[in-house]
Amino acid sequence: MTSWEKDYRDHPLSCHWRPVTPDAYLALGLPPAKSKAAASARVQIITEAYVVGRADVDSWISYSRRQAFYADRTGRYWPTTYTYSTVVPAVDQLAASGLLDHQKMPPGHRGEQSRFKASGALIALLNQAPVAIIHDPREVVILRGKDGNLVDYDETDRSARLRRNVQEINEAILSTAIGIKDRTIREGDPVAVGGVCIGATSNQLHRVFNRGSFTKGGRFYGPWWQNIPSELRSNIMINGTQTVEMDYPRLHPTLMYAEAGKAMHGDPYDLLEWPRELVKRAFNTLVNADTRQAAIRSIANEIGGTGAFSKAHGLVDEIEAKHKPVADMFGSGAGLSLMRRDSDMTERLLLRLQKRGVVALPIHDSYIVPNRTADRGELMEAMAEALHNFVGDKLNISVAYPESLPQYGDRGGRHGGDLVPRLVDGVHSEAVVGCIVVFFPELHKRDLFGSTSLAVSFSNILRWRGGLAPAGVQKALRHEMKRRGLRHADMARRCQISQRQFGDILRGRLRAGRGTATQIRVFLIDGAKTVGMAT
Repeated sequence: MTSWEKDYRDHPLSCHWRPVTPDAYLALGLPPAKSKAAASARVQIITEAYVVGRADVDSWISYSRRQAFYADRTGRYWPTTYTYSTVVPAVDQLAASGLLDHQKMPPGHRGEQSRFKASGALIALLNQAPVAIIHDPREVVILRGKDGNLVDYDETDRSARLRRNVQEINEAILSTAIGIKDRTIREGDPVAVGGVCIGATSNQLHRVFNRGSFTKGGRFYGPWWQNIPSELRSNIMINGTQTVEMDYPRLHPTLMYAEAGKAMHGDPYDLLEWPRELVKRAFNTLVNADTRQAAIRSIANEIGGTGAFSKAHGLVDEIEAKHKPVADMFGSGAGLSLMRRDSDMTERLLLRLQKRGVVALPIHDSYIVPNRTADRGELMEAMAEALHNFVGDKLNISVAYPESLPQYGDRGGRHGGDLVPRLVDGVHSEAVVGCIVVFFPELHKRDLFGSTSLAVSFSNILRWRGGLAPAGVQKALRHEMKRRGLRHADMARRCQISQRQFGDILRGRLRAGRGTATQIRVFLIDGAKTVGMAT
């Protein structure tokens, strides 16, 4: 076995796992430790061996027996117990007690570290009376250098604020029952879903910044729900309630065009004669790669087969031609800057939802909440607000139509958001580039205008509380009734009004009362697909 193979398979010792109760392992009958730090290190090693071994009995944990190794492991990222004088003696003692299986590398052996794993006896003993376990990392705001290694940083008001916000989000998540179907997943639980072994799980988040800069990256990582297959995420439960996942459509292209102050028209990944999924992967590769040539090489590997490099060149040329306003971002490593922006949007969104009593589980640019109308509505509001705050100030909007621009917060100007339906039907204008909209699922058949999908002004749907239905509400209502196979009579019964009254409301001839407007708004929120920018 090469050192690369072993390092790839082994878990590096972190000392970040511990039992909730410090004396949880008294039943193991171990002799007193030489110091408080030694006792804590021993408890951390036992816990880490247990959570890793319980998830996979063949998994090992690597550690160093070189004193110099630990000189670089003090400070921000490692607990004070992570020292040569505490770790090495604790492993030796636990191995001698038969609680660890131990492979100790001889002195002077380079390239491979020593390693250990929980013995069958340890797992059997702790399984008899399972203890509550928590993942307790030293730091939740992580900075990595260009080589991917951890980088220390000076404490500032910014880093303190970032950490405080992550901790606030984690506190809400840890107080929430999160699981799969009928099983609640707790800290340290082993999880295998759909044939994928997740291993020892954590419900906590941390943020990772890249290339030695807090302007790069910053996305949230860590929890188990980010690591299960996407098609199985619909099985996630929050406080015993089924969930729904909503994401921002085309977020990075949206952010790129907003940065350039230009309108993005249509599907950014739609190119004739190229599969959409390949175009999407190639687009993202171009955004994330540091050079154009590196992107082409990666795309060629994706395409594969004879002529792959030539095909990759052709595909890149077409993507650049389609996206001239933002082509200068391709092959520039801009992806990490975009991740900083989308992760800040996520931070703001999660904190807003928590203030409203809603816990959301983030997966970068998508979010899982209980599948209840109130929670869906709160999520849509939070997504719209975050998008407005992080994108709205970058837009180059024509001043010719200030009153007709239905931006976030517009409570129904004199035009009532008519621009959005016309936009969806094929008319584009720089004046509507800033419009935040609610997207609805596609119809099975095209409508009279040749469209299968619908986008309606966010303010039309979520801000309408009564009165004449805005044009966007009317259009969305017709779309959703057709998609769900409902008649006027069905909606009239839902709203507890007469069929004639509903018909007049749908045509904009009758003012809806607050209760009726609420029923219609709930109906539309339940059917909405997501929130994004009009294109």
